[in-house]
Amino acid sequence: MVELLVPSCRTRHGVPTVSPMKKVIVVLIVIVGLLAAAVAAVYFAEPVHSLPSFFPGHAHTGNGIRYKKGAIAAVAAVVLWVIAIVVGMAGGGHRSAVR
Repeated sequence: MVELLVPSCRTRHGVPTVSPMKKVIVVLIVIVGLLAAAVAAVYFAEPVHSLPSFFPGHAHTGNGIRYKKGAIAAVAAVVLWVIAIVVGMAGGGHRSAVR
């Protein structure tokens, strides 16, 4: 799956190669995006008093849902995934000359 997100300009025997560090960066950004999406889902699904105590906005009383915090987490997830795609599609800087 990472090969789909990280196309490469270099080839070895006709098979695109990808920098190992670029793979690591893209995978880490995607994982952080997944965590942000999970946080958004918790904010949208759970009332204030049921949020985990380490979440910002947790309160022992109240039945509201933190829509603004959930929306911010959802936007952060989308932005992180877009960054992962851009980083993955960025050229490696080493282009082989066609002669």
